[in-house]
Amino acid sequence: MCLAAATGANAHDWYENKVDPVTKFKCCGGYDCRPIPQSSVQSRVDGGYVYLPDDFNIPRDRVQESPDDQY
Repeated sequence: MCLAAATGANAHDWYENKVDPVTKFKCCGGYDCRPIPQSSVQSRVDGGYVYLPDDFNIPRDRVQESPDDQY
């Protein structure tokens, strides 16, 4: 899963061609990778994250940094 925060009509363009670092499959823009609000993310001690609305753990090896330093 890719974490990103975005604004504007083309703000999601940066992740449309991303590849999952574990599965090596291309992210499906808006499904596998999508912007999420900072208030929905909590950092874990091991470098991963928790997506709070679903209590979904995102391991560090699945995280891809956002070019705007958001989620």
